Amino acid sequence: MFRLIKLEDRIVLDGNDVFNTPPHVVASDPLPGMEIVSPLPLPNQGKTPVLSLTAGHALDYDISPHIVDDQQDPITYNVSKVEAIDAGSTNWLENVVFKGSHLITSSGPGNAEASKSYIIYFTADDKQSDHTPVTFEFKLKVETNTAPHENENPDNHLPTSKSPIPIPVGETFYYDLSQHITDTEKDQLTYSLVKASSLDAGSSDWYKNAVFEGSHLKITTVPSDHDEYKNFVFSFTVSDQLNKSSQLNITVQVIPNEPPHENTDNPVPTLYPKQGAAGLTHELKDHFTDTEKDTLKYSLTDIRDDLGNKVSWSSEISIDENGKLTISDLRDAEPGRKYTINFTVSDEINDPVKSFISLQINPNSAPHASKTTPLPTVDSPLRYRRTDIEYQYEQYITD
Repeated sequence: MFRLIKLEDRIVLDGNDVFNTPPHVVASDPLPGMEIVSPLPLPNQGKTPVLSLTAGHALDYDISPHIVDDQQDPITYNVSKVEAIDAGSTNWLENVVFKGSHLITSSGPGNAEASKSYIIYFTADDKQSDHTPVTFEFKLKVETNTAPHENENPDNHLPTSKSPIPIPVGETFYYDLSQHITDTEKDQLTYSLVKASSLDAGSSDWYKNAVFEGSHLKITTVPSDHDEYKNFVFSFTVSDQLNKSSQLNITVQVIPNEPPHENTDNPVPTLYPKQGAAGLTHELKDHFTDTEKDTLKYSLTDIRDDLGNKVSWSSEISIDENGKLTISDLRDAEPGRKYTINFTVSDEINDPVKSFISLQINPNSAPHASKTTPLPTVDSPLRYRRTDIEYQYEQYITD
């Protein structure tokens, strides 16, 4: 008779077998706020710096550089518990979770938690059947979130009455204030207008509809010439998620609007068309500049000859509002005479500027024989064989 004997499973190791070890801390990169365990001499011993988190900022910290699995097994991280060292509130840490190896929170602590420290415990699990999850911890400290403030660089301070922002008469206002404001933590900022006021009596109300678009102060109504050299103050605040700045001010001064003027480096020329010329065009806009970049409109006034008389063929010349001069026909213009085309240029703020362009009519001479290629003569006749030929005379005739 035979008996069945069950043998217990048994693992036999030889000299080449290696144990599967659980995850552990990287000796050269321990967790924040923890002791460095190293046989090396100072300064490699002591404690690592705690992890700093600015108030108002959510936590997003990658643990993986500090934890290693020698067999490179995939590691699963989970939060165990959170402790406040300095009696700080842990409400903002209630929803702290791991996403992969990143420890994240949905929101950040408030300034009330500034200078408070916390210990976060978590486990790392390589899912090996003979391993239990290993618990680790690290320290975190909340830093104060400072309020937005005016730039410290004197070259970029807010404009004051000593150096106001100029705005020309008749112009809308759109000015970016972010260049004058600093937030240490690079938070997203919100600008709010507190009030707008005039420093000088007798001004119009153009400034009262000022609003902020992002960091830009925008005024769609325009100042008039009655506001010239008057000063206006706009008070505002700047906020981040946790703080509001003290009240800040900028000063704006209305200045005169300069009329359009002729370019000194590209003045209006004299045109030299031939008698009977047609289809001649010229762009007058190339010769005028407006300091405020206003849209300019051009208008024909009249056409005069060099004796000051109006001409009968004025209907052949036109100027559109964009400054395009068109001459459709000059057959009635007298050769050798000079004509003046008078026109105005307007920015629709100042009085139109008067200007003119001159036409010097050149005679239209009759065709004549070319001096460089004369016609064949008796002394130098054109020779050809008794075959049909085609001969071009254009080379001998010039106009």
